[in-house]
Amino acid sequence: MRTVVGFAVAHLLLAAPGLALLWATGLARARARDLLAALGPAYLCGVAMVAAVLQLLLVLGIAVALPATIVVTALLTAGAWAAGRRFGAARAAGPPPPPLPWRTRAERALAWLGGALLVAWFVLGARSFDQLPTQVDDARIWSVRTLGIFFHDSLQTDVFTGERYVDSHLDYPLLTALLNSTIFRFMGTADLRLVHLELWICMAAFAWTVAWALAPGRRVLSWLPVVVVLPILSPVPENIALGNVDTLVAGFLAAGALFAALWLEDGRGAHMLVGGVLLAGAASTKNEGFVGALLVLAVALAVALARREPGPWRQRLGPWLAGAGVVLFAVLPWRVWLAAHDISNSDTPGLGESLDWGYLSDRWDRLDLAFQRMLTIFGNQGVYFWIPPCFLALVVALAVRPRLRLRSLAGFWLAAAVLYLAALLWVFWTSRLEIGFHLDTAANRTAVGVAMLAVVGLAQLVSSTLRAREAAATAGAGPDRPPPAAAAGDPAPTSSAPGPTAT
Repeated sequence: MRTVVGFAVAHLLLAAPGLALLWATGLARARARDLLAALGPAYLCGVAMVAAVLQLLLVLGIAVALPATIVVTALLTAGAWAAGRRFGAARAAGPPPPPLPWRTRAERALAWLGGALLVAWFVLGARSFDQLPTQVDDARIWSVRTLGIFFHDSLQTDVFTGERYVDSHLDYPLLTALLNSTIFRFMGTADLRLVHLELWICMAAFAWTVAWALAPGRRVLSWLPVVVVLPILSPVPENIALGNVDTLVAGFLAAGALFAALWLEDGRGAHMLVGGVLLAGAASTKNEGFVGALLVLAVALAVALARREPGPWRQRLGPWLAGAGVVLFAVLPWRVWLAAHDISNSDTPGLGESLDWGYLSDRWDRLDLAFQRMLTIFGNQGVYFWIPPCFLALVVALAVRPRLRLRSLAGFWLAAAVLYLAALLWVFWTSRLEIGFHLDTAANRTAVGVAMLAVVGLAQLVSSTLRAREAAATAGAGPDRPPPAAAAGDPAPTSSAPGPTAT
């Protein structure tokens, strides 16, 4: 009985800080219906927030037993609530607008059908992932660290610094281990089979987050088909069945990028803050997530600066600084702890060696093989369906049609996906591992991050394009003649909250 109740209670408590954050930033109202609708993004945010603090406690040598976890969760929830009460500007701007009304009964029926199929898929998946064995990377990396924290409540020397675990990537951050060990504590026992179920729950929360973020002010059918695609991409269930956390990294990264893009689109600073929390989750899960989070932050900053909006820099870049500060808080303690214990990634050389031109030029064949493998992966229409061609086609269309006022948004998503792909290619190019082995074991599962960025970017760009065209038509202007209020904007903000305004 405690196993089932503890599992449910753990998830509800982890969602509490996220709900408080969404309320404090004005993205959710304190009504039962709105809070229930925000449970998905609240859970992802709560996991990222609690994991960041627990990781800090571990680095400081403080045990993270069940009472400490409950206290941390309560303090984060109370802190977010108090901040929302003290700084009410975000909530004063009002919640995001509701979805646009249904135009026809057929549209409503299709939306309900798509939503029902998505829910059914996650329910069936949950029944499939709760009894799978622990194997491969799950056994030698993630579950070992989970058990180390569960039984010792600390960074036990043998598990986290011992020579026998050097091949278990001692440099990987701790979010996954902290999440699973926390759930096990509430359950009163460690059941490693539930690790797969937890990854599936996080995947469901990711799809929920994308839908919740894109729903305000948009046609449901403009983003729902793309959201339905997210969990049925074959690499997603395959990765989860093996216990790999690459889908968790991809979910945090793509969701964080979406909120950063919403900040760029609508100028609501709350979106960038929540995006920073989600990017912190990616950075706290795996090294690829850390690199991806930095790239998304850099691209968002570049787009915001390129627009050259008038006004004080604190108002224009304040939300970005807040989001970047959250990511820094999540990753800096762990990086300091690694440096103090002389732990680094043994698969890749240091920057001094990897940036040496002689070292790189001797390994051109590795880069060519990695590039060809990635082309093969993304060109496999049986796996990624129509995502790459549709994403690239829409980005190009928005780039050559600047009057639709979405060019910089398309540039953000294209740069984020391409730079993240380039980062993966860099790892394959400079790695000390044999290239065939490295590509066979890592290319498919890490490529899912690039795919998720493209899928989520496609969902936002399609829905934003349709919204812009409907707004232009409503104002009495065609798609090539935007209304005067939006003529200077790229895109025009729909909120008076602080953030980058249209240029």
